[in-house]
Amino acid sequence: MKLITQPLASILGALAKDQKSENSSSKQIIISAIVCTHNRVKLLETAIKSLIEQDYESTLYEIVIVDNGSKDGTRGLIASYSKGISAPKITYVYEGRLGISWARNAGWQSAQGKYIAYIDDDERAEPDWLRLLVTVLDDQLRDVVAVGGPIHLDWDGDRPNWLPVSMERFYSKVDLGDEARNLTAGEYPLTSNLAIRRELFDDLGGFRTDLGHVGNIPIGGEDVELIDRIHAIGKEIFYDPKAIIHHHVPKSRQLRKWLLRRCYYGGKSTPVLDNLKHVSIKEIFYNLRQTILFLFKTLWFMTKRQKKAVIENGCVSMINLGRAVGLICMLFKAETLANSPSDKAPQLKVEKPS
Repeated sequence: MKLITQPLASILGALAKDQKSENSSSKQIIISAIVCTHNRVKLLETAIKSLIEQDYESTLYEIVIVDNGSKDGTRGLIASYSKGISAPKITYVYEGRLGISWARNAGWQSAQGKYIAYIDDDERAEPDWLRLLVTVLDDQLRDVVAVGGPIHLDWDGDRPNWLPVSMERFYSKVDLGDEARNLTAGEYPLTSNLAIRRELFDDLGGFRTDLGHVGNIPIGGEDVELIDRIHAIGKEIFYDPKAIIHHHVPKSRQLRKWLLRRCYYGGKSTPVLDNLKHVSIKEIFYNLRQTILFLFKTLWFMTKRQKKAVIENGCVSMINLGRAVGLICMLFKAETLANSPSDKAPQLKVEKPS
């Protein structure tokens, strides 16, 4: 991952000097770029830099930073960078309930744009990202409510040679081909590169808060569940292969144990995604048998020194184990899969730092 060679504050200062004298408040915000963050202030700076360097008209978009309970100086960073700049507008939002879905919901509820675009704090956008998303959503000939794009992996150092290509999806890689087209049911962009019409969020009520990462617990599925709901009401989602996001993969995630843990929690979320009304004991035992079966396959490939087959079968074993545990949690009516905080009083706080 390339380091920032120019301080973000200096970039903002240059933007402020170049700002035209026209009153930007008279212009409607077309798209809101939302970044949800939790204790990753150094990575966050790269994401913000890529957003303020967009080639889209700066008065027509805003940047919304949702601080999901950070304790690393995130608020101070945003406050210092927002001084002396009126476009693009930068808004700070604090969401105290821990979880990516809580943060993403706080983002669209606070945004002013008619389109909502999401990017993660460990990502950077190509300069034409926002412009391409808006172009698709503005096109009256395309009756689409959302548009997503590819996510390329930006490895910290060399890509691990033990990692099968099939497992890169667990690192948030998205590659749905080189053709710009409407997606069919079962094809999933990720929320970390997705723009959606604001009114659709109003209709659907946002993300399910019993899914999505909570702190360092990598339960996923909030993206898949939202996309399934969009398809279920007959709406179209577009894929633009030119709207590119780069996702940073740190050394800490380039470990086999991280991938296996990610697969376990991915499997644990599947009963919620399936919207099961009844948990079958038979299905629990089936998933436990599959766990053991693929564990034996893993051990077999270890004797054959087929490293990538070991990883693939080990991952499938952990996915089945996670699903079995998720089913058991559902059977005993566990409060949430991630034991996330209760959703009592909202802790949403919105402000433009001064």
